[in-house]
Amino acid sequence: MTILGCTGRIFDYVKVNLGTKAQQKKEEPAAPSGLSAFFKQHNEMKKTLTLENITNKMKFGKRLTKDEMEFLKIHNPEMYAKALKIEKEREEHRRDLRRCKTKEEAMNLHVSKAFQPKMDSDLKMALFDEFTEFVKSKEFDKLPSEHEKNEEEQDECQDERQGKRKLKKSKALQNYEMQRYEIKDAYLRMPNSQNDEASQ
Repeated sequence: MTILGCTGRIFDYVKVNLGTKAQQKKEEPAAPSGLSAFFKQHNEMKKTLTLENITNKMKFGKRLTKDEMEFLKIHNPEMYAKALKIEKEREEHRRDLRRCKTKEEAMNLHVSKAFQPKMDSDLKMALFDEFTEFVKSKEFDKLPSEHEKNEEEQDECQDERQGKRKLKKSKALQNYEMQRYEIKDAYLRMPNSQNDEASQ
């Protein structure tokens, strides 16, 4: 009985120890295998590299794509907020440039906006990029220079003056024709005796 008693206790001990170890394994998170650790590390490197590329793109003032904006929204909300602010400023700058009447006015507007003191360098570069795109556009090509605009205005004034002169001349001719007609009509209405005297 002592042997069986001992044996029963040994089995109980082994059973309890194995059960505890199995329970500990269930509670402990599974250590990542070599392959999953590699993929996790690869994804982290890819994420870091993408974030670095986006940061560099912003530093040079380039416009971000929708995918890049979505990436920032998920992985870096602070940078996403900054990128949204820069995009809004770019759009506003473009609208202001489109309202300009001459090339010089557009350049002056850009300089006054982009060279504000204490402006964020990323925003400043974005405004320069937007102005560069505007200068390359057909909209900018269609704008006259100040010199061309002044010549056009002078031509318009000259045309207007010539138009006024023509109008005055035509009115004078009309008045002359009316007076001539009135004189002729008055002469024809005169009594015959006076017409006869006038003819003698």
